[in-house]
Amino acid sequence: MVGGNAYWKRIGAKIVAIQVTYDFLQRHWTATVAGIRKNLPAYPDLPLTLPSEVHRDSFVLQHGDVQGIYLGPSHTAADIFVWFPREGVLDAGSILKEHLGNMAKADVKEYPNTLHKLKALHLPIRTIISGHWSAVHGPELIDRYLQMLAQDARYGAHP
Repeated sequence: MVGGNAYWKRIGAKIVAIQVTYDFLQRHWTATVAGIRKNLPAYPDLPLTLPSEVHRDSFVLQHGDVQGIYLGPSHTAADIFVWFPREGVLDAGSILKEHLGNMAKADVKEYPNTLHKLKALHLPIRTIISGHWSAVHGPELIDRYLQMLAQDARYGAHP
């Protein structure tokens, strides 16, 4: 969720995204906030604040020290990984977590394919940062999440 975009923009930060995320926000922002507020009435009615820099696909910032990697649909059609190669840290946001969690907007057919593409990059991951539950994990979280997807009857067996 990009509910902090308004804050970051207000303090002058550049908000960077890929086109898929930009388009997703435009199409789904109002309904997403309304859905959250239905279950959590105290959640603020945040206005849509779009990214200030949009890339067609994956991108590199800070001379390669930060890399936005889009490998396909997963938790939503628009989620990306952020890779910090010097640190060996992969920020996976809602894509990888210790439980399947809310899969209402997930592309369950493509999700495993996206994770297999991540594995095929052979990134020297030391730490994965997750957006839900426990934040810090090792690289084994990728295989564990693939297993959870495969074992959940709602999603069937995946390669």
